[in-house]
Amino acid sequence: MSLLKYIVAIFLLISIVACSTDSNEPENVIPEMEMSQEEEDMDDEDTNEEEEEENVFEGDIVLTNQDEVDSFGSNNYTLITGNLSIIYDENNPSGPEITSLASLNTIRSIGGNMTLEDINDLQNLGGLENIENIFGNIRIIGSTSLQNLNGIANTNFSNTLWLQSLPSIENIPNFDQITSLQILRINSTALQALNAFNNVTEITGEISISGNNALDVISGFQRLEVAGNFRILGNSVLDTISGFTDLHTINGDIALGGNLVSNLNYLQNIQSGADSIVISGDNSSETFDLSGLQNLVSCKFLTFSNINITSLESLESLSEIIGLEISSCPNLTSLDGLENLGPNLNEPSTIATFLQNENLTDFCAITNLVVNSPNIIFTTVFNGFDPTEQDIILGNCSM
Repeated sequence: MSLLKYIVAIFLLISIVACSTDSNEPENVIPEMEMSQEEEDMDDEDTNEEEEEENVFEGDIVLTNQDEVDSFGSNNYTLITGNLSIIYDENNPSGPEITSLASLNTIRSIGGNMTLEDINDLQNLGGLENIENIFGNIRIIGSTSLQNLNGIANTNFSNTLWLQSLPSIENIPNFDQITSLQILRINSTALQALNAFNNVTEITGEISISGNNALDVISGFQRLEVAGNFRILGNSVLDTISGFTDLHTINGDIALGGNLVSNLNYLQNIQSGADSIVISGDNSSETFDLSGLQNLVSCKFLTFSNINITSLESLESLSEIIGLEISSCPNLTSLDGLENLGPNLNEPSTIATFLQNENLTDFCAITNLVVNSPNIIFTTVFNGFDPTEQDIILGNCSM
């Protein structure tokens, strides 16, 4: 055999052996992993969630009778992009009176406002308990038989809550999920105690609690720090306000009156910012305690009317004002406590008015205010002593 043939034979032999060896090697296949039952269930749930879509009603809807409520509810909408208004006009009824909202129980979200008005045969809000979010305002007005608001106890909202003319509402939910509001109005209800909204830190527009003739204690709002207009008026048996312990800023008006509570301790952290403070009453025999204003440094307008105050010494920190009015405070004898009060020099004029304070005879404490005001409108009528502006400047300030 020639050398060339010998080399070719050796090469062929090596190739055959190599191929035989490769064919015995297992294939490099990635094994298929089995899924646990829990993982399969989770995968099925994810698939179902992806397949499930919101049943959306686009726009606003107004429901005026029970048939319309039930018909709308039969569509099983989960989202209303606009406003939901449920209003019954008993003077011009369009169908059966509204007695139940149960058919609306698929609704989870309302993009606009929710209004319930003049639904006098509705006793509860059952059917609304699945609403997670209302992005507009909530107005519940003039529903005389409504006994509770439990149907929206867990609903998230942050704009306006307006409860008006609800004479059967004796309590409201805590609304612990709410941390801020624009406007809160609770007017003309049968509430006996208000211990709610304890996680709300700001009500930027207005808080109004008025005309609730059974309300005798307000103990909620424990974390409220900032408010806009602040009005507690005409709650005829309200004798205790122990809430508002963290309230330090009011960016609006303070109006208090027509209540039995005879102190302002809940305002003790207020220093400035209020546009006006108006405190009025019915001149009860109980002395009204102003010590809650001891930290007040400035406000634009301050009015005391028809209350039994005997001293202004709690106002010693007050240093700047535009307008001051004290009227019909028969037991006030002097203005001691206002010695540090001066005008707001950013304003063109100052107003100081004293009317019908029959025992007020000492005005010397406002000498600084009168002397340093570039232009003061000074009025004293039917007081125990009625000095003029010139009298104050010349030191003829008391009897």
